[in-house]
Amino acid sequence: ALAEMILAAPPEDAIGLDIRLEGMGADPRVALFGEQPAIVFEVSPERAPRLFQAARERGLKAWPLGTVIDSSRLRVRTAAGESMAWTAAELREAAGATLARLWNEELE
Repeated sequence: ALAEMILAAPPEDAIGLDIRLEGMGADPRVALFGEQPAIVFEVSPERAPRLFQAARERGLKAWPLGTVIDSSRLRVRTAAGESMAWTAAELREAAGATLARLWNEELE
């Protein structure tokens, strides 16, 4: 879902995400690629506490995930201090390569 947010933006828009996984309480690979349903909200830092409180009142888990940045990049930081980053172009290439590979496979 995070990469899709960057890919959904027009290529000329410099929008990216700086994500911190330490608050998610899961292995970084599970946090990034798990299939658990979730919603990502973009709110100003001033409004975030109100959103978290409203979620708790409704029995939902909510925590800060990161920030929107003015760079066409997805940057992920783990609790162990590791950092990974991909540009929007790299994300588009990876998504396109996978689909092209599937489309060109011969079915038996």
